[in-house]
Amino acid sequence: MAGFPSVADVVTLLKADEFEEAKETQVDMLLDFAISEFKTLANNNIENTEYEKQKYIERTKTLTLGARPITEIKLFKINDADVNGEDYILEAALGVIKFKVAKTGTVKINFSAGYEADDIPNDIRKAILFQVIDWINKVEDRLGKKSVSIGGETQSFLTDSVLPEFLETAKRYEIMNYG
Repeated sequence: MAGFPSVADVVTLLKADEFEEAKETQVDMLLDFAISEFKTLANNNIENTEYEKQKYIERTKTLTLGARPITEIKLFKINDADVNGEDYILEAALGVIKFKVAKTGTVKINFSAGYEADDIPNDIRKAILFQVIDWINKVEDRLGKKSVSIGGETQSFLTDSVLPEFLETAKRYEIMNYG
């Protein structure tokens, strides 16, 4: 896996030998915007981030942390008492803690969640790349491209503001906030 897409990734997909510096700057801005838009649609920072949360819970067996995947729990207390790892099951990929017995009290938790820069999932990279290429082709058909092919899969460019595949991928990584 690799990090978020780069200008070089876009240039490679468009099969362009090189872009003028001004075009590279535009592509870089589009990449930044697509990454930001993806994070917003998914309600998920995606990149590894440290969180500190405090919340009162009452007779709760499931605690949703609002970030995923969980990569590390650094501090976990309920009513200022340490929570033992044997008292819960961490579903890291979902960002959920399941207590073996319902808990009541003030939860304090410090944790890390998200992907390291080199481990951004390929479906996220692909969605962002295709979205940027779509935007490039909408602004100006600079290279006469109507589609690109990655690994034998062809992506035709649509006329919507964001591609359905971009939205679908963001939805798979979406974090729902309740209450």
